[in-house]
Amino acid sequence: LENANFNQISYAVTAKYKDALINSKAGAIIINEELKEYCNTNAIVVKDAYFAYSILSHKFKQTQDINDLSFGNEVSYPNTKIASSSLIGKNVEIGSETIIHHNCVIEDDTIIGQGCLIESNVTIQHGSIIGDNCIISPGAVIGSEGFGNARNNKKWSPIAHLGNVLIGNNVSIGANTTIDRGSMSNTEIHDGVKIDNLIHIAHNV
Repeated sequence: LENANFNQISYAVTAKYKDALINSKAGAIIINEELKEYCNTNAIVVKDAYFAYSILSHKFKQTQDINDLSFGNEVSYPNTKIASSSLIGKNVEIGSETIIHHNCVIEDDTIIGQGCLIESNVTIQHGSIIGDNCIISPGAVIGSEGFGNARNNKKWSPIAHLGNVLIGNNVSIGANTTIDRGSMSNTEIHDGVKIDNLIHIAHNV
């Protein structure tokens, strides 16, 4: 609500967000009938705003086309080492002196900085941004779907997470650690952070 511009859509679920709703610059806002009086832009009025948002979120979700992935020996990045068994997506940027070990998957639109070490069996999902001099240990997953579900009567509707993961410089990420992408904004790991093995960083942290 606070950050949306006229080309974006948002939602509000309770009167707790009344002030943000009044001042929102979103082009449209999903709300229930009780909040309509506080909406100063286009309103999509529904019975359950959170459930409606969960359904709509999937219209904006990007998924990786497996046909867009190339093996490491089929791509060329200057001054890097990429194992032939790793898969690289489209529009991927990889900085010099970066090493990518076996069986990694680097999805579309990912950016990896200089001097990074990506160890075996790491998955970096679409659009994730990794800074310089980072170490990502075996089995880590960056940019996975966050855990969010809306409930309507007895039906669960998963929420598509449309944000990103931004990782700064000189970050170390332990083995089998997962860092979820944000729901609408980003999950951020700042410069110099050291993360142990088997850690879960949830969406929007």
